Amino acid sequence: MKILFSNLWEIFFPKCQAVTVTFTNPLATQDFRAFIDNILNIIFTVGLPLSVVMMLIGGILIVSAGGDQSQIEKGKKILFYTLVGLTLLFMARGLVELMDYLIR
Repeated sequence: MKILFSNLWEIFFPKCQAVTVTFTNPLATQDFRAFIDNILNIIFTVGLPLSVVMMLIGGILIVSAGGDQSQIEKGKKILFYTLVGLTLLFMARGLVELMDYLIR
């Protein structure tokens, strides 16, 4: 069976040669704690500036509503959910620190 497969391979792919492939660790870390820290750092790097932008958008919607209640409510919702997201962001960091403290 191996000879048959080898011959079929040579028939269909005559110029293909074997290549050695090596993989490097893209995480640049060997322990789970450092891996979680790297992920949280990425989330913080994206989440904090995004929350500032969303707060500005919510504030601009409220200020520029001109008495339109739907725009005011939309701005309030944006501000509320941005604060909820920031709270979850900080709680995630605290939860990881708490788990690390309890495990060690």
